[in-house]
Amino acid sequence: MTNIFVKIKAMPVKPTEAELTILCVLWDHGPLPVRAIQKVLNEAKRTGYTTVLKLLQIMTAKGLVERDEDVRPQVYHARYTRQQTQTPPTPRPPDPGIRRLGEGSGAAGAGYPKTTSGGAAGF
Repeated sequence: MTNIFVKIKAMPVKPTEAELTILCVLWDHGPLPVRAIQKVLNEAKRTGYTTVLKLLQIMTAKGLVERDEDVRPQVYHARYTRQQTQTPPTPRPPDPGIRRLGEGSGAAGAGYPKTTSGGAAGF
């Protein structure tokens, strides 16, 4: 059987709002050290150096950014492009073993009251 779903190299995790803000700085300005990222962020909202550093450390652990340790100060760059970040995850085919809510046994399913139409109330 041929798999009709195409795999797109997307981000392994969805970034938080704060992480996405840092990614936008890196996409707009290219690779930067922590101080330069903090300076850009400070233009919009006061942001501490240690806050930016901690977020970049977390983002590095998550695989969202990479750090060039060969230069001083260390420079961070986004691991994924803006397009890869905005790409929704590849859809998975539905599991044929899972029944829709309200189908199957006489039970209403998931604790929802049974309606006359056969589905769950309100859905």
